[in-house]
Amino acid sequence: MISAVERGEPSRVRAPAQVDAVAVAATVFVLIGWFAMSSFVTEFGGLRQSFHFYQVWALVQNPAHLLTGLVDADRLRVVIFALVCIAAPMSVLVPYRFPQKAAWLAYVAPLVLMAVCGTLLYTKASADYVPDDGRYGALGSQLIHWANSAANSMGRAVARHISVGLGAYVSFIASAFLAVRGVLKFRAV
Repeated sequence: MISAVERGEPSRVRAPAQVDAVAVAATVFVLIGWFAMSSFVTEFGGLRQSFHFYQVWALVQNPAHLLTGLVDADRLRVVIFALVCIAAPMSVLVPYRFPQKAAWLAYVAPLVLMAVCGTLLYTKASADYVPDDGRYGALGSQLIHWANSAANSMGRAVARHISVGLGAYVSFIASAFLAVRGVLKFRAV
């Protein structure tokens, strides 16, 4: 008899009977870290602003909001990304609905989301403020280089006042735990 794998069909495994309580607990910690605790804190003089992970997409779009705070125009981005932030940790339920072996890899979704957002925020915040495409000549390029150097210097000074909050640490540890657990379950099946 030819097996399902030999016929080119996806390998099916039996869906677990009970939801993994440890994974559910880690998921709760991810959600607490993302929604109830601060992921970034800005302290500048007497001004203190804190941002939750579900607001990160608005910060990626405009990193200057780390200093000025979010504005009303960011509400839609925040709501949409908050829905993504709810869906990503809920991906731990995928193996219980879809019995394919690869479904266990859904456990890595929260960690991947955090890594992608962190990378995008860092890249966007550290990019040149004035792009030099060469159309302004040598003098223009020198002025653009000077302006970018001055802006980057100011950015480094401001960055000393931005710190990673406890929510980022809690959710990162819980997300990493989920990712490792999912990969181990994937390999065990």
